[in-house]
Amino acid sequence: MEQGSTFIGFFRRFFRILVFIVGIGVILPVIIAVVAGFPAGIALSFILSAFALQAAVPPVGVVLGLPVWLVLVILTCFAAGVVLGIYEVCIPLGATSKRVSSIIGKVEQKTAKYPLLLHWWGMRKQRISLPLLL
Repeated sequence: MEQGSTFIGFFRRFFRILVFIVGIGVILPVIIAVVAGFPAGIALSFILSAFALQAAVPPVGVVLGLPVWLVLVILTCFAAGVVLGIYEVCIPLGATSKRVSSIIGKVEQKTAKYPLLLHWWGMRKQRISLPLLL
């Protein structure tokens, strides 16, 4: 029974990581681009180039013909999805590693100073640590 619950817990965690990275980081920006009137292919190619080029990707978005506000929105969604996905990976590591758990604890202390951020993310029960506040 113990092994079965561990197996199910792993798949729940894996699914949450996929939802954050793929859902928030890829699908949400493509939907926003389509609603704004731009082809999904251009938005998707811009997001995929963000994986490779990382910080150098904003000029690529402008070259692809995306307005600056859409480049900012897409990159913000992409970054939020990746950060939340990494945080979901760090939770099990924090349970087993004292070093990782101390880092997560420090971030949660600093995040607690800004309750509006937790409300804005819509997750009051589950703390989301933002690496920008380190």
